[in-house]
Amino acid sequence: MPPTAGSRLKQLREMAGLSQYQLATLAEIGRDKLSRVECSYCELSSEEWQKLERAIDKVVVQQQARLTKLRSRERATLAQ
Repeated sequence: MPPTAGSRLKQLREMAGLSQYQLATLAEIGRDKLSRVECSYCELSSEEWQKLERAIDKVVVQQQARLTKLRSRERATLAQ
């Protein structure tokens, strides 16, 4: 059985290291609604999906920037 949109959302949220509360807050939607979507009990509007996408993208970009910074520091330390 293929994954549902809700189960895929949950997977992406967890990969980004976010709790339901954190993602719901960033995307400005209710945590209860996010929970119901992840369990495929309700649907989101296209605007709500876009908010979730932007919130996850923002977190992932921030994580990548931190990782890049850490790698640069590590290389600088090793070069000394």
